[in-house]
Amino acid sequence: MSVPNDVPLRLELQFAHLPVFYHNAHLFWCLVHIEEAKFKVSARMIWENYTVVCEETIFNYNAETTEIQATVSILVNKPADLLDSRVITVFKCSVLGSYKNSQDCTLCVAHRETYGCTWCSEGCVSLSRYIFIFICDKK
Repeated sequence: MSVPNDVPLRLELQFAHLPVFYHNAHLFWCLVHIEEAKFKVSARMIWENYTVVCEETIFNYNAETTEIQATVSILVNKPADLLDSRVITVFKCSVLGSYKNSQDCTLCVAHRETYGCTWCSEGCVSLSRYIFIFICDKK
């Protein structure tokens, strides 16, 4: 699963085998570990399809690299028990759409299908940040 950097989103993670004795639990969290940072957000469980829904948050990293791995751990109850973990990929359209530290529209829109990047007045950004799509014309 890939998510854009600096875009608020609600993460939904599906799991196959979660312990049945947690079906009556009411306290769930998503613990995100990205670079050297860790943060926890509230979550809820949809038992019908074993999906954990992490509340809306921003996944953010500082490295000037196209993408980075982050771990999302599902915690339940107090004290927190670890149910399961997933590795997700967080990506930066601003880096994907640049060459030698300079924004490039052509590179940006080349990543539209794979990463959902689009060109805007501020450069290459995640399409999920904007309602309108702006495409530059290289002539």
